[in-house]
Amino acid sequence: MYKKYRLINVLTIALLSVFLLASLSFAQEVVSPDQEKVDPEMVLATVGDAQIRVRDVNAVIATLNPQQQFMFATDYGRAKVLEELINKELFYLYAQDQKIEEDEEFQKDLENVRKSLMTNHALKLLLRDVTVSEEEVAAYYEEHKDEFSEPEQIKASHILVESEDMAIEILAELEGKELTFEEAAEKYSSCPSKQQGGDLGFFTRGQMVTAFEDAAFQLEPGKMSEPVKTEYGWHIIKVAEKKPARQKPLDEVRETLSEKLTSEKQYKLYNDTLGSLREKYAVEYMNKTEETPEKTEEGEKEKTD
Repeated sequence: MYKKYRLINVLTIALLSVFLLASLSFAQEVVSPDQEKVDPEMVLATVGDAQIRVRDVNAVIATLNPQQQFMFATDYGRAKVLEELINKELFYLYAQDQKIEEDEEFQKDLENVRKSLMTNHALKLLLRDVTVSEEEVAAYYEEHKDEFSEPEQIKASHILVESEDMAIEILAELEGKELTFEEAAEKYSSCPSKQQGGDLGFFTRGQMVTAFEDAAFQLEPGKMSEPVKTEYGWHIIKVAEKKPARQKPLDEVRETLSEKLTSEKQYKLYNDTLGSLREKYAVEYMNKTEETPEKTEEGEKEKTD
């Protein structure tokens, strides 16, 4: 009986949701300017002993993506959300009448939910006090400065063609100012970057083929190269901007570094706690043919050695 009820409940809610979204697509109302002044504790409806308040409607809308929030934040949309909340309460009363709580499968689901909530809450309590001090952040930065160095970068565009002769002809047009570089890229280049006027964005050494980057990094901003041959064809390269190599200052990386160190501390605490829990509570693998992750790692290590 419970399975049948659950199926009908899910299908009903799914159909109601589709109807609600379809209805909202035709809504023309705008958000009332007085909506923010409404008391969130104001009761909008009662179902039996349950009260549905403004804050309940707000809470549902807050879970939606921005586009849906815009749709549901109208007077029409809020009224539909209220109806859905009323329907939810009605089905809850129906579930009580049907004594769903006494159903064996419901009890199993309830226990699974309880265990999941307890596990998540235990992890939250375990990790919530893990912090990283300013001194720890600064010390890590000083000891690992190479992690925060930024190599030289250039912003360049190119025109890619099949032959050197064609590249020479295009270069002549560019030098004669018959076309801008962007116009020439759109007209002649076979590279997808032609859609952006040949723009390749910023890149560092090692990201492009050697012949291309050797030519590009030698150019000064605003200058064009002679035709350059690579395995892809012939290139005309133009450099727009150069960024010299630099060391990122601590203030620039402080937040990211703090998050990194905090995550590492949390991960260590998590693993250390798991280790102590395995010692405290008995864990027995019943299928002896399956190796535990630890044994597998040790076996791989032995093979390597």
